[in-house]
Amino acid sequence: MSREYQNDALRSVFRDWWYDLTDARHGGDNADRASLSALRRLDAAKDVFPRTIDLTGAITIKGFRNLYRVLNKWKRLPPGWEIQLAVAAAVLAQVRTDRPGKTTAALLGASRSVAGGDDHLMAESRFRRLLRTTEPLDLCDQARRAVALLGREAPVGELGASLFLWSPPVRREWAAAYWQLDAGVERPETIASDLSADLGVA
Repeated sequence: MSREYQNDALRSVFRDWWYDLTDARHGGDNADRASLSALRRLDAAKDVFPRTIDLTGAITIKGFRNLYRVLNKWKRLPPGWEIQLAVAAAVLAQVRTDRPGKTTAALLGASRSVAGGDDHLMAESRFRRLLRTTEPLDLCDQARRAVALLGREAPVGELGASLFLWSPPVRREWAAAYWQLDAGVERPETIASDLSADLGVA
């Protein structure tokens, strides 16, 4: 894949973790319900300023620790990766069904029939606010609302990687996907290749 947040190795980490956590491949009978419930409730850290997501609370959750151990083996992780990992895990815990094939932004930008014409599933004003968001706690809240808008169906690998790497290139690609500016456009592989090298992934 050509985009930073669509790096195959990183998407696979989040996708495999989510499938193990939810046991979605086997009907969910052996899902880690305790971890899912705790991640869904993960909120702001108490007595911390500025307000941010509760990383200490996340570390007490078995399912999060499993994901942490996998990423902690990678090289040259981005600054603040632990906080961003907590955001990604908390949001992915809200997803009930994996929906591969399209990006989260493209699904949010899909047209829906409304009175007076077509509109996006996520209103443009709300999507612009999402793109402007850089604070982890606010990103977590808005991404959770986005998942709810999608009926708790989202491409878990791409969504997890996007939230983990929530950088200007990622937000630019989300904007292009939401407004369908990249439909049918072939792009070079350089971003994904460079990211793989930076993270020590073959």
